[in-house]
This record gives sequence, structure tokens and C-alpha cells, in this order.
Amino acid sequence: MKLSSYSSALKKLIDFTQASSTQLAQQVGYDISYISKWKSGTKLPSSRAIERINNEMGKYFASLIMDKELTEEFYAFFLIPPSQNDLAFSIAQYLSTAYRDTLHMHRTAETAPHKTSHILTDPEDIKCLFIDCFQKQLLMRKDHPELLIFGDFCALYDAGFWPSLREAAEQGIALKVTVGIRQKKLAEDWHYTKALYDTLNQYLSFDFTLYEYKDSFFNNLIILDHKFVIQYAQQPDNAFGLCTYIDDPIAVQSIYKKFVAKKMAAASILQSTSSPWKADPGYRTWFYERAHFFFYLTNGIEYLLPHEVFDRLQQQELPEQAMSIERLRITWEEIINKSHLKLMIPSSSIIRYLETGDIDLTQYQYKMSPKERIAHMKNVLTCLRANPRITIGLLFSSPGSTQNLSFYSNYKASFFKKNATCIPKEANAFYLIKDSKLHTHFLTFFQQLRNLPTYHEYSEKELAEKYVQYQPLAERIVSIHTGQ
Repeated sequence: MKLSSYSSALKKLIDFTQASSTQLAQQVGYDISYISKWKSGTKLPSSRAIERINNEMGKYFASLIMDKELTEEFYAFFLIPPSQNDLAFSIAQYLSTAYRDTLHMHRTAETAPHKTSHILTDPEDIKCLFIDCFQKQLLMRKDHPELLIFGDFCALYDAGFWPSLREAAEQGIALKVTVGIRQKKLAEDWHYTKALYDTLNQYLSFDFTLYEYKDSFFNNLIILDHKFVIQYAQQPDNAFGLCTYIDDPIAVQSIYKKFVAKKMAAASILQSTSSPWKADPGYRTWFYERAHFFFYLTNGIEYLLPHEVFDRLQQQELPEQAMSIERLRITWEEIINKSHLKLMIPSSSIIRYLETGDIDLTQYQYKMSPKERIAHMKNVLTCLRANPRITIGLLFSSPGSTQNLSFYSNYKASFFKKNATCIPKEANAFYLIKDSKLHTHFLTFFQQLRNLPTYHEYSEKELAEKYVQYQPLAERIVSIHTGQ
């Protein structure tokens, strides 16, 4: 339920004093997101802290009013008797009265018939509604909720929608998300493709399905299972201008049934899957039979491995997996090592690989020993000398950035693979790109990364020199993180 009295009082004070929400948040010792929620009425300060909060706000607003010499205007505008000499106290009392009135309104409303819809027009209120709705409904779910979005991913990105799902992702909720995307925007600006990659990478526990956005789907609806429906309108700058929220079960069910048929009729252009080759046993052979490849590796360097890694992997897996592992050895050692192969690796992934030794070998997770990691680095140099068509580039990522979504392309088709250690068991590990245009957009995005000044492609000679220069440091990192 949307509360109003305390939020109205706070808004009036902020508007009257032209106060900064950031400075107000610092004064009361809360994050600015709390100030936004108190202003929008989606949340109230806790009763235990309200006296201190109101007193701190009183001091802050009073200082602004006195600095601007608006004391008389304040008393007249807020209809507070001017006989009270303590302005900060007057403001605190004004807020306290509004708080008590709001609590009374809230208790009265709990006994009244439940409202089934709300209409919001303030963009900040709408953002708060999204965050509140998804936190409330998703964090308590133990099943596999489904989120249907009949709107454009890029427009929702511009409006700041996707961060409202962040906490659910951080909690590992296995949410199934179906959303449209206007590929024309990807073609016009590769930063939208970057936004799509970043979202898929950040929300690893989710399973996204993308369909081609068409005007016939222009309903701007967000449906969470049978819990609620949100219909939104966006302004020319894509900011939210109007939002209708419905949580009546009968109405939600009716809307869901009406629009789920559109979801079923829309052909997916990106589809989550447990494994591309489980659904199609011939996919791996078909994918690797070509002679040109581009791989963006975030989950360890699973290529150019020394022979002993495959031997030990066969020993640790079940006997029935031995043939599959042997096929991997043949595929990668005899086909890829003779192909045109471009590897791009984020610097953070290199450091993580040296520290942990973890690699994601197709469907197998393997932890390389310190000895194997050193042998791997040497084998990479050997392979580069043997096949000059292999190139390795390093993308120097910003501190703290983590990427766990690898990209594999043979320039005709492509797929993504999640870091298996970062997803719940219920989530799929792969995204299969089923549309040639979307495949091209992602290749263009990675090409743009190759053009950045933070990217450098190394020759075999440069890598050999770097290996000699940094070998003691690399071996030291390996030994420190293995306790040897």
C-alpha cells in the first residue's frame, strides 16, 4: 500500500528549502535510496529510529531556512504558530505529527478492502515500486518464477529498470526472464549490446530468453507469474512517465492467459539451455569443423592444455565419460590448434586462473595443480610457435570488475557459457544465439573491445618475453594461493 502523509510532509520540506537529497541522507546517516522511499511513500522510517531521524532532519532544514532568511515564510506556508522560537524543533514536531498520522492511516487501511491497483506518475516512485515489488515477491520464492516482459530491453535499460532485479540475482534466485529486444538499437549503438552482455553476465542465476521486439508486442507489460502485472508508459527520453500496478489474483491470471500466447508465438533469438550438444549431439562437431574461431574466455583458459590435464581429467571422471573427454582432446588438439583462433581474455580472469587453477572444460569443471598451471603456460607458447594463426589478446579490466560469461564463435554461429561455479543448480549454463543478426551484433561488440586502448594483442615473441619477465611472479602467485 502506498503511504502518503509522511511522504507529503517530507516532499514539502524538500521543495520549500530546495534541499539536496544526498546531503539530507548524510545528515540522517542513511543511504539516499531510503530518502527516495520515504519521499515516495513506499516505505516509512522504523519507529525505533524515527525520533532521531526527525530531529536530524529538523536541524538540516532549519539551517537551510535560516541561511536563506525564509523563517517567516516557513511558518506562514506550513501553518505552524510562529511563537515557537526553536525552528529545528518545530520542523521535527511537524514531521513527527505526519508520521503518527501516516501510521494511523496505515492501520485503518489494513482493515479496509484491499486495493487491487495503483497508478504512479513520478519516475522515482516507479523505480521504488519496482524494487519493492521484486524484492517482496522474489526473495520469498522457492520455486522457479517466470518474468514475462512485453517491452524492449534497451528502452528498459535506458529507464534504469534492470537494477531492480539485482538483489534477487545476488540471492541466487533462478528467475526465468523473457523479454523483447529491438535489434535496430543494437545496430545503431554497440553500447546497447554491451548493456545486454553486462546484464547476462551480472544476472547469472537468471535464464534469459530474448525475442525480436515488434510493434505488435507493444504492450509495455511486466508480468511476474501470477503475482502482479505492471503496465508502464515511457517518455521520449525513455524515463518512466506512468505506471499501473495490479495484484488482484483474478485480474493477473486473466492478463497472463491473454498475453502468454504472444510469448509462445514469438521465436526466440537467444535461448538458455543446459547444453547445446545435449539437445543436438552433432552441434559440437558441426561447430568445430570450421577453420576460424573467436573466443572470449572468462572461466579459465580451457584451450591449449597440456596432455596430462586430459589424462588426469579422465581419471577423476566416471569411466563412461572417458570417451567424451578423449573427443575433447582430439577436437582441441588436432582441429583448433591448426585453425585461425583468436582468444580474448580479461585480465581479471588471468589473475583468478593463476590463483585458483579453475577451468571450465565444456561440461567438466577441473582444478589444475600448480605444476599443471606452469606446464599450461609453457604449452601455450609451444602452440603459438607451432601455429602462428593463434593470437591471444588481453583486455585490461577495471579493478573489481568480474566477468563470468564466456563467448564462443566460429563466425557463423555462437553461444555463451556461464561460470558453473557462480550459478545455482537449477539455472542453465549456456545461452544459444539462434539469430544471425544477434550473432553479428555480439561479434561487433567484441570487435569494439579489441579497438579499446586497454586491449593488447600479443605476438608469440611478446608472450615469450612476458613469460620470462613475469614467470617468478606467476609462480609466486600460484604458490601463495595453494599454500606451497
